[in-house]
Amino acid sequence: MQLDVFTILVFNAVFCLIAGFCLLLMWWQTRSETGVLLWAISFLVRFSAFPLLVLNGSVPVGLSVVLPGAILFGALGVSWMGTRALMGRPVRGLIAIAPVGIWLALCQVPSIQEQTGMHLFVHSVLMTLCTLAIAIEFWSGSAADDKFKRGSALLFTLVSVFHGLRGVIGLSEAFPGNILEGNNALALSFFAPLFLFLVGALMWLAIYWRGYVAELKNLAERDPLTNVFNRRSLIGLAEKLIKSRHAKGNATALLLFDLDHFKVVNDTHGHAAGDLVLRRFCDLITSELGSSDIFARLGGEEFVAMLAVNSSDDACSFAEKLRKIVSASTFELSGRSISVTVSVGVAVADGDYCSFASLMKNADGALYVAKRTGRNRVESCRSPSVDNLLNCKEELFAGGSVAA
Repeated sequence: MQLDVFTILVFNAVFCLIAGFCLLLMWWQTRSETGVLLWAISFLVRFSAFPLLVLNGSVPVGLSVVLPGAILFGALGVSWMGTRALMGRPVRGLIAIAPVGIWLALCQVPSIQEQTGMHLFVHSVLMTLCTLAIAIEFWSGSAADDKFKRGSALLFTLVSVFHGLRGVIGLSEAFPGNILEGNNALALSFFAPLFLFLVGALMWLAIYWRGYVAELKNLAERDPLTNVFNRRSLIGLAEKLIKSRHAKGNATALLLFDLDHFKVVNDTHGHAAGDLVLRRFCDLITSELGSSDIFARLGGEEFVAMLAVNSSDDACSFAEKLRKIVSASTFELSGRSISVTVSVGVAVADGDYCSFASLMKNADGALYVAKRTGRNRVESCRSPSVDNLLNCKEELFAGGSVAA
C-alpha cells in the first residue's frame, strides 16, 4: 500500500487551520493567556506553508521549498515563545526567529540548492532541533498542571524523532526531485507528527477547558473582594457539613462575625482602607481554621464560619481566640495603622438535627446581644443573658436601633 504524501500534507494544512481557530477561540474566552494566543498564531502561520509545499515540482524551488520552510520555522519560533509563556518564562523574540535566518542562509549553499534530498535533510535537522527546544521548555518550565507539562514534553520529544527520521530519509536515498513522489517512510514521517499534534491539541483543549470551568466555578462560589466563599455557596456547603457531622453524632458550630463600627473605617480612611481591612480580616480568620471548616462572607462586614467542634464550650473558646487575634492586629495602609474589633455570635448543633437556617437564626440572636452589650465580645445563643436580652428585644429596639 502506497501512502500519499500529497493527501497527508493536505490533512496537515486542514488540521493546522482547525487547531489554530480552536486555540484562538479558547484564548478569546478570557483574553489573558498569552501562550495560548501564540500557539493559535503558530498553527495559523503553519497552515499557510502547506499550499506551497503541495506545489513542489510545478513551481520554482524558492516558492515550493525555501519559502514554506521559512514559514514553518517562523511558526515553530512562535510555538517556542508560546511554550515559554505557558511555562511562565520570558518570551524571547530574537531567538525565536533565528531558525528562519539559518534556514535561508543554508538554502544558498549550492550543494543544498541542487538536491531535494539535501533540502529535506537540512530542513528536518532544523525541525528536530526546534521541536526539541520546545520539548525542553516543557520539561524545565513550571506549570499549574504537571500532567500537562510532562505530556507535552513527551509529545514534542516524539515529534522531534519523526522529524529526524525524515532527515535520514532525505540523506540516505537518491531522492526524487519532488517530495510528493516520496515513499511510505517519508509519508509516515509527515503523518506521525500530524497525529501527535492532534493528540496534543486534544489534550490542551481538555486541560484548558477544565481550568476554564474551574475558574468559572471559583467566580460563582467566591466573594470577589476577599476570595472566601460567598453566601450562595455557603448554604449548600454548610448543610452538607451539618448533616455529615450529625450522622456521626458530632457537633457543628456556626460563628457569625460582625466588624464593629466598620462604617467609621470607611468614612475616616476611605473605601480602599475598608477593603484592605476586610481582606486582612479574612486572612486572619482562615489561617486559624481547619481544612474541613468553612468561611464565607454574607455581605458587607458580616462573615460566617462553620466549624467541626466537640462542644459548645469549645466553640466559644475558639471564637474568643479569634476575637483576641483580630483585636490585637493592626492593618497598615499608606503609613496609617488601622485597628478594628469584631463581635461574634455562636450557635452549636450538638444534639437533634439543626438546619443551617436555624443555626443562623440562633447565632444572629447571640450577635445582637454582643453588639448591644458593648461589642468586641463573644456571645453564645445558650447563654442565659442572651435569652434575657432577646426577650426584651422589642423594648430595646424601641429605644434606638443597634449601631453597625
